[in-house]
Amino acid sequence: MISLAPHDRWRVRTVVFQGGQVSQAALTPAARGLATQVLTGGFWVLRLSRLLGWVDLLLAAGFAATGIIMLITSHHAEGLVVR
Repeated sequence: MISLAPHDRWRVRTVVFQGGQVSQAALTPAARGLATQVLTGGFWVLRLSRLLGWVDLLLAAGFAATGIIMLITSHHAEGLVVR
């Protein structure tokens, strides 16, 4: 395990997720290790966040459809209400 200062960790993370190479040779092992973990699926959170994004999109579409259906049926239900 490579111990880096917070600023160096941030630089390595930024460069790896942008698909670049680090400029300092001392940061190369950390960048390669992070890239290897990302490419081999070592971070299940990355896959989970993409899945949750799709779930949010589908829920939004479902809520929109429910709202539209409720608006349409509320105009037709006026004669059905018993007083």
